[in-house]
Amino acid sequence: MTDNIIRSSFDKGYVSKSLKDKEEVEVEDKPKSTKKTTTKKTTTKKTTSKTITSKTAPKKEDPKPQPTAVYSEGKLAHPALGRLDKGYNIVTPEQADEWMKISTKVRMATPEEVAIAYGV
Repeated sequence: MTDNIIRSSFDKGYVSKSLKDKEEVEVEDKPKSTKKTTTKKTTTKKTTSKTITSKTAPKKEDPKPQPTAVYSEGKLAHPALGRLDKGYNIVTPEQADEWMKISTKVRMATPEEVAIAYGV
């Protein structure tokens, strides 16, 4: 066949003859595993367990951060914070703090100010 062709380890599908020989020897050396059969012993010993009722605290709801209104004088965008449109925007308090550190175009808006702007 192609025995005259010199192959390297970079050729696709090339496995050296010495490796093939080792794999065959390892396969022959491995003893066949036999499956052991085990029997389960059952006992008639009765076990009783005492049920303990403990008073658990009611599940605490995760306190959702109160939304905060900010006023932006123009459109702003930040990869970590998102974007703000011109006007009033509802964000978390942490985001509001970060926006005010980043830009002078952003300020906190009072609830009354937002209510007047939206006619509520």
